[in-house]
Amino acid sequence: MTGWIVLAVVAFITVMLLITAITIVQEKSNNVIERLGSYNRVLKPGFHMIIPFFEWTRATVNMRVQEL
Repeated sequence: MTGWIVLAVVAFITVMLLITAITIVQEKSNNVIERLGSYNRVLKPGFHMIIPFFEWTRATVNMRVQEL
């Protein structure tokens, strides 16, 4: 019985880590990614994977043309 509970908890944690690892960048914007507090890369529009708890989105940059 306890084996099933442990398996359920491990499966739940794994699913939550996978959900937090997926990053979707909207069109006409870029995301700046930091790893452990320093610049790592820029994500272009689309689906991307990041490392949970080590990488995060610092800023979202709007790439639309602005009229002057």
